[in-house]
Amino acid sequence: MDGTNYKQWKTNLDIVLQYEKLNFVLTTPIPAQPAEDAPEVNMVESGAAMLQTLDGMFATSSSSARQIALNAVTKTVMSGGSVRDHCLSMIANFKKAEDHGVKFEQEVKVDLLLQSLPE
Repeated sequence: MDGTNYKQWKTNLDIVLQYEKLNFVLTTPIPAQPAEDAPEVNMVESGAAMLQTLDGMFATSSSSARQIALNAVTKTVMSGGSVRDHCLSMIANFKKAEDHGVKFEQEVKVDLLLQSLPE
């Protein structure tokens, strides 16, 4: 995670934790405070609290990251290889742009994809 890929990182984290049946780590609330006479131990912040902190730091995409992702969609032109591979690349570019807050209508996606193909 470098700040520009936070949403993708979070999605991947959710997928892995659900697969491993460990997603309770991010959804379980912090346990109640121990009694005053309880032995002292190092307090560990809950996964949910850490994720909330990361959301505050990285969930809002920066303008420059959004511009870079949008440029990847609008400037990509198929220059060889298969149409299938190019379409998959464009789909990934759309996803990155959407992760950074760019909204595309389905018709616009189709138009941009067709425009990226050679004559």
